[in-house]
Amino acid sequence: MSLYNEDSRNRWTPINDNEQVDDDNSLNDPLLQSSSDNVTASRVLASTSTSGGGDDKSTLTTTNGITISYDDILQAIGYGRFQYILLLVCGLAVAADAVEIQAVSFVLPSACDLQLTDVQKGWLTAIIFIGMMVGGYVWGGLADIQGRRNILRYAMFVNGLFGLVSAFSPDFAFFAFCRFMSGLGVGGSMPVVFSYFTEFQPKSHRGSMITILACFWMVGLIIAAGLAWFIIPHNIGGPLGSIFFGSWRIFVCVSTFPCFTVALCLFFLPESPRYYMEVGKIRKAVKSLQTVEKWNRGSLRSTLHLQSEPASEAEVAINNNNDQNAHNNFTTIIRNCYSSAAKILQASKELFYQPYLRRTLILLNIWFTFSFGYYGLTLWFPELFKKFADGSTCTNREIMNHTKPPCELNANNTEIYFESFLTSISTLPGNLVTVLLIDRIGRKIILVTSMGCSGVAVFFIWLVNRKSDIIVLSCVFSGLSIGGWNALDVLGPELYPTHLRSTSFGLQSVLGRIASVLGNLLFAQLIDVDCAIPIMLVAACLACGAISAIWLPNTTKISLS
Repeated sequence: MSLYNEDSRNRWTPINDNEQVDDDNSLNDPLLQSSSDNVTASRVLASTSTSGGGDDKSTLTTTNGITISYDDILQAIGYGRFQYILLLVCGLAVAADAVEIQAVSFVLPSACDLQLTDVQKGWLTAIIFIGMMVGGYVWGGLADIQGRRNILRYAMFVNGLFGLVSAFSPDFAFFAFCRFMSGLGVGGSMPVVFSYFTEFQPKSHRGSMITILACFWMVGLIIAAGLAWFIIPHNIGGPLGSIFFGSWRIFVCVSTFPCFTVALCLFFLPESPRYYMEVGKIRKAVKSLQTVEKWNRGSLRSTLHLQSEPASEAEVAINNNNDQNAHNNFTTIIRNCYSSAAKILQASKELFYQPYLRRTLILLNIWFTFSFGYYGLTLWFPELFKKFADGSTCTNREIMNHTKPPCELNANNTEIYFESFLTSISTLPGNLVTVLLIDRIGRKIILVTSMGCSGVAVFFIWLVNRKSDIIVLSCVFSGLSIGGWNALDVLGPELYPTHLRSTSFGLQSVLGRIASVLGNLLFAQLIDVDCAIPIMLVAACLACGAISAIWLPNTTKISLS
């Protein structure tokens, strides 16, 4: 099976998981051969290894009895075109999520027709995180049960659909509802995309490639800021029914394009072979690996070809269940919902038992403190820039309660969007440093250093009195904090086995979203009273998270379990 037809190599065809695997080619990879002399390359059986007392779901066994680890198989296949295409698709998914989250911060100063109060602005920035909280746990759990690719595709479609609908909102309530539904999609795609991407990476490339994937968050921030700067300040649009479809609504519409693009591209990519191995679908796992090899090499030249042996007992049982379920759709839906919920809860409980308890508690603390600080502050940067431009500062409380200028003046102020663009692009040095050092000094050191230095940068924000100073400090904060997020995105998938990987990421993101909501609501309440209080809380949270990260294990170049 290939991503394109053999007769027409430039025409893509969607992946069909039910096609037969190729079994008529032989390969000569040293990694997959026997150590005996003159032994020809062997073919992978449709069964997992059951000897040696190891993890029998992370290895395959050849016809001459060689047990091959999943990482060795990926290494033998080679690293090439497939991984780079996967990086672009998954990277666009990460960027699309960043655009959807950041878009709200640019709508706040410009959606004058919605007549938003500061409290309503706080709820709008918080509501998407409430949706992400629910979506992250549900979609993440489903991805461990039903597979990565389809769940990711559904999540991206939900994100884009309700993001698009929100552009037609007549009032605050409808806009908040649509952003909540969009948050369901964002929350689902974040844990799933990293699990999906990680499981195609050999350990020699995994750290740097996951870091590069995380860098697409910066790309999304730059896209959002650039689109806002290019679209919102201009008087474009016209009446549409009872609303005026102005520049900020056009900006929201354009921001959804990446979501739909990713959902379409995922039709042409295979399911994670590591997931198939975990659930006993070995023949489909080999077919996915063959797809990767054909993209990288142009033909099948390794030992990843099944002979015409019958499917394993586990696969036969799975297929029989699928055939029986097709005859009773309603009963199947109820049964599958109940079964999926039970499996998600069981996986969640397993995270709080040994050997995962300690790392789970540490990661939950890091997600809470980092999300509270980062999202509580960065989503309010445009509002802080606007207030400093009006003469307000954290140390000048008398001016902060002055009469606000008309909303339309802020919406047409291009400086707000340009300054946000600078803040977004300032993450580039931090991303580059992380890519270069993630496999050299380790994930944990980068995480601890990033959170600690970010806390120090935040501490000085409440002391400044000039707009230029807060812009500089916001750029410093963004550049320092992005390294921590990149390291956390690498650590998360590596610290848990396949059957817990997306569930753990989803659960951690739930607590992170709760913290994001609290941070945004706190800023909304206090930004016009005394912004020093929330800023000091952010600094304290980041310091707490940095200290707890010291006790995380090192995962540099370990094999995925």
